[in-house]
Amino acid sequence: MNKLQIINSLSTFKASASLMLVALMTCHTAAADSAYQLTAYADDAKGHYVVDGEYSMAIEKIESQSVKHFASETNLCVAYTVSGDDAAAKGACDSALTMIVEGKSDRSVRVYGNYRRSLAVALSNRGVFRALTGDLQGAKVDLTRAVDLRSNLRQAKLNLLRLEAEGNDTVAAS
Repeated sequence: MNKLQIINSLSTFKASASLMLVALMTCHTAAADSAYQLTAYADDAKGHYVVDGEYSMAIEKIESQSVKHFASETNLCVAYTVSGDDAAAKGACDSALTMIVEGKSDRSVRVYGNYRRSLAVALSNRGVFRALTGDLQGAKVDLTRAVDLRSNLRQAKLNLLRLEAEGNDTVAAS
């Protein structure tokens, strides 16, 4: 079953209708709507490597940068999550979230939209990581909060629906 789908978020607002678009399918095979969706910033912070599936290269290039910001931590969160490096993914996902919450990444608010959207993206990505590593309660908290913050963030809604469906499947299988 397909577990992940990468979403490319444009950091430049060329057209609001094209803000979110599906960039790449990864992992196994199945319908796209059943996949968890992670958000990467393709046009910033070496994100083009992430959406092209070159996760090792993305990690190498981003980690070699002296300054990290929301987009780089978000792209690392995605690359490490897809690569299966759970410890590094947790660190990057938490760091992206912390940068937004503590206001350490004012650049992200200017470049990537507003505070609520950036926070919702970070929460959705971390929620996917948590779901994939078995922390279903933590995933539900993150994904529910992401939807509450930005109800029009499609991938957060789809991720929450997927998580709830998995929860029902787990209960039904018991």
